[in-house]
Amino acid sequence: MIDINKKTGLSVYTSGEYFSLNMERHRLDACYKAKEFLNLFIPHAKENNWNIKTYADVGCGSGDGTGKVASGITSEGFHLIDAVGYELSPHIEKVHIEGIHFICGDFSQCGNQTDLVTLFDVVEHVPSPIEFLRGVCAKCKWIGIHIPLDNNFNNSFRNLALVPYNYHYIFLIFLLIIK
Repeated sequence: MIDINKKTGLSVYTSGEYFSLNMERHRLDACYKAKEFLNLFIPHAKENNWNIKTYADVGCGSGDGTGKVASGITSEGFHLIDAVGYELSPHIEKVHIEGIHFICGDFSQCGNQTDLVTLFDVVEHVPSPIEFLRGVCAKCKWIGIHIPLDNNFNNSFRNLALVPYNYHYIFLIFLLIIK
């Protein structure tokens, strides 16, 4: 197995440092992101008769969004039998939400095939986003991605001072170069 800290420089996440600096923000954003995702996803899933039995939230943060999406899917009549939140930060081992199983690990390496995967504010944190997305997509039927569009140079420079290995900045630069 690959040592994710050495290979990718993600130790700020695997150490728990990033989450401890941003704990409340993850909780505050979770309800909004889950609600907006469900508003877009559920009508299409029903219209196309998608059978959603398994769900994984990759980079689940506080786990609150995972719980909201899982309960939203169930309340809409889908027979969800397995809901899992994956997070690199060890804080996730202490999170308990009924009906959700949380795993401290990399979904790309330890996750099973699943019907639906959500990535809320994850892609901009990984050093190789295209490779990462390919790995995730290989393990699911449907994927919901939220990428923050409010990123700008002011936020990026502020975040560089707060969080080492902040890939928001790198992702922003990449987008500017390809334009």
